[in-house]
Formats: sequence, C-alpha cells, structure tokens
Amino acid sequence: IDGACRARIVNIMCGVFMHFTGFDLVCFQNAVYMMDRYLSHCQKAVTPFQMNQIGVTCCYLAAKVDNLTWNLNNRCHELERVTGVPKEAVLSYEREILKVLEFTLNRPTPYDAVIYYHRIHLMKEVHLYG
Repeated sequence: IDGACRARIVNIMCGVFMHFTGFDLVCFQNAVYMMDRYLSHCQKAVTPFQMNQIGVTCCYLAAKVDNLTWNLNNRCHELERVTGVPKEAVLSYEREILKVLEFTLNRPTPYDAVIYYHRIHLMKEVHLYG
C-alpha cells in the first residue's frame, strides 16, 4: 500500500466520522492506528477496494471499543449506504482484524493517561469534600 492509497482511505474514514455524530478525534485516531497495525501484520496483498472495506471496518471497531452511544446495529444500513461497504463485508473484516491483531485493538496513549489522572483527581475531590 502506497502513501496515496493510505491517504485516500484515511480521507474516507474521516468522512465516515464526520457523517455520523458521536465520533470524536480520539476514536478516529484509534481507527487509523488500528488500520495501520492490521496492514502491517497482514500477510496477504490488499487491493484498493479491500482497503476501503478495511478502513470502514476499523471505524466500526473503533466506535465499538470507545463504547460510543452511536447505535451501530441500527445504523449499519446507513453505514452501507454512505460508504458502499456491505454489512456482511464489515462483519467479515471485523473477525479478520480481531484475529490478526489478537484482540489488542488499541494501546494506551498520552490522552488516556490524562483522562485516568483526571478521574483520580475527581475521585479525591469527592472523597475530600463528600
């Protein structure tokens, strides 16, 4: 996969995130990171058509991992309409990506550390001030 193909797929993924409300930048970052890791571990050649399906599936998985309120099951048909990727392809690639990445979908980021320490700080305030 060359840089131009990757940039085109990331652009498509950005469009998916902008179309569906409830997505945020961190979720988008996780989707792109997931796609890059999958492609680096994938042992087979990937066509541009398959790249599109992989990108949309990574968006779907990132939304599931981040536990967004976006109702994925009810909006799969809209996802298919917007992206042209059939629900069956998304579910098939979901299984493959999970298998290749050994169910390790994201790594801790500095943002995660900030959120963690912020939550600890809030818990201390609640404990101190009741």
